[in-house]
Amino acid sequence: MPAFTALVHTDPAGGFDVSFPDLPGLNARADTRNAAPDVALLALLERLKQMNAAHEPIPIPSERLGISGHPDEAGGEAILVEA
Repeated sequence: MPAFTALVHTDPAGGFDVSFPDLPGLNARADTRNAAPDVALLALLERLKQMNAAHEPIPIPSERLGISGHPDEAGGEAILVEA
């Protein structure tokens, strides 16, 4: 199964935002930092399910270190989410 990098950012208003550089528009929100990986996994699985149903190609995940310098990475923490 593919493993995608997710970026976890602290929201100044509270909670944590999760995004996936390889899947633009895929965002999730967690109440706590500890919940972020689980929330990210659920969001990723749902997106992949939707893409499969629509016969859309699944992108090849970027190397985890390959996203260094990605504009969304600033101030965030990269985590690996295995689908």
